[in-house]
Amino acid sequence: MKNYKLIIYILIFSIISIASIYSSTFILSSNYKYIYLKQIIWYLVGFIILYFLTKIKKNSFYKYSFILYVIFNILLILVLFFGDKINGSKAWFNIPKLGAFQPSEFMKIILAEKDILSGKVKARNLSQKQKAIFLDRDGTINKYVGFLTKPEEFDLLPGVAEAIRQINHSGYLCIVVSNQPVIARGDCTFEQLQEIHDKMETLLGQEGAFVDAIYYCPHHPDKGFEGERPAYKIDCNCRKPKPGLLLQAAKDWNIDLSQSYMIGDSDRDVEAGNAAGCKQSFFIKTNEPDALLSIVNKII
Repeated sequence: MKNYKLIIYILIFSIISIASIYSSTFILSSNYKYIYLKQIIWYLVGFIILYFLTKIKKNSFYKYSFILYVIFNILLILVLFFGDKINGSKAWFNIPKLGAFQPSEFMKIILAEKDILSGKVKARNLSQKQKAIFLDRDGTINKYVGFLTKPEEFDLLPGVAEAIRQINHSGYLCIVVSNQPVIARGDCTFEQLQEIHDKMETLLGQEGAFVDAIYYCPHHPDKGFEGERPAYKIDCNCRKPKPGLLLQAAKDWNIDLSQSYMIGDSDRDVEAGNAAGCKQSFFIKTNEPDALLSIVNKII
């Protein structure tokens, strides 16, 4: 009977511990600077309650539950902050058909309060003018390998995740604008291109970064190649160096282009940014490690 009670008791406090990660952001002060202090206080409350129970009820039931509660919370904290390093895995458990659970999801909930209280959420309301940092894809975000047509060929460049994470925290939108003539050439389908972008977003997400939107041009003006898709072999307004992708993004997201930036590894990117009316366009070397991070640090 005691063992049964012990299991129930520990389960209850385990649930309380996990629930505290969500609820602690609404306890005590509303100032986001005290988020971690509130978390510690919440744990201490449970700690103190169990401590006094061990003093009042001097039996193994309360002593063991006290020890297990402490151990559980230490393990939980380790998982939250270091779980993505265990065995090189980014997920600490996996549920079939539901996918991997990311420890960073806990932190997103906690940090959401910071964004609300700092005014960042209100500023992101599309009724307010936005500012953005536009990024080219191949050679800027991922390693340029020629015409990329498979997810296996996609690899983030060093420093890219950190650069995009900084953009995410800066108040700028992070928007990818990319020429993808592989569609017009018939080398890649729209579904395959989506799989490539899914991999990009997964890799970024594992590093705590994300892009707000992806705009691409599937066209190419030159005709007469085997396997091409004639419907997309046109002289369009969205293929860089024309500014169509940036202008469409500005329309969709209410972006003030005069307060926005373009970063890419070709003259086409710079010309597109200038033609769209960006505040400044930056050229970086193709596949250069930390090149994007260096420019982002200058901007923000």
